[in-house]
Amino acid sequence: MIISALIAFLALLLVVANIMVTIATARSELFEPLQKKASIWFIWFFPVVGVGLLWYILHEDMGSRARSGDSGNRYIEDDYLDGHESQ
Repeated sequence: MIISALIAFLALLLVVANIMVTIATARSELFEPLQKKASIWFIWFFPVVGVGLLWYILHEDMGSRARSGDSGNRYIEDDYLDGHESQ
């Protein structure tokens, strides 16, 4: 009984992790649209490896942006700079 409950809990935890990494991958500017589709496919067809690998990639990208001072939103920064360069 305890083992089946533990397996059910771990399966639920894996599904939640897959959902979180899927959302983060879909929102990320790190990948092109085709890469996002392939990454999401990888997450769901190889759940343990996929979620771990994509989480690591996204986490590393966020860390490198924080170290470089890049907010990650180039479009807003570019629009802001385009409108305020002459000042």
